[in-house]
Amino acid sequence: HMQHALLRAIEAAPQQVAEAPPIARPIGEPVADVDQPEPVTLKASPGEVALADLPATIQLTLTIAKDHHINGPKAAAEGLLPTSVRLEQGKGYEIQVKYPDPVKRKYAFSDEPVSVYEGQVTIEVTVKKSADTEAKTNTKPVLVVEYQACTDKICLRPKEVEAPMSFK
Repeated sequence: HMQHALLRAIEAAPQQVAEAPPIARPIGEPVADVDQPEPVTLKASPGEVALADLPATIQLTLTIAKDHHINGPKAAAEGLLPTSVRLEQGKGYEIQVKYPDPVKRKYAFSDEPVSVYEGQVTIEVTVKKSADTEAKTNTKPVLVVEYQACTDKICLRPKEVEAPMSFK
């Protein structure tokens, strides 16, 4: 008799699980863990640069979603990650980065206004051969943009994104 009851319970289990209410997210769980569209997109122009043609200037355009911002290159408040561009695998090359002026915004989390980028911002990067021109390498340099997208209430996890362009 007990075995029949157990078999009926096992057969009913999948239906009960399927009908169970969804589990709510705990209050305070970071927004970054929720499936959502990336609030920042990155484009590069030109999309390809010949190393033989250096120096070359590349426009990195970040489009920031409505109600979001990223920090300026000199984040004033403690704990805020500044937006930055760096060169990886770039032995024999160097960059000069020209950041546009950020806007100042006041947020509840900071006593002082914060320097941020909103909407669309273009960072100008000039890549040139370094003084160490004797450095020979088969690796191609890669531009990496690091930023942290935030709303006025929460910041998402920092991102490091390779610029969508290549050196040949």
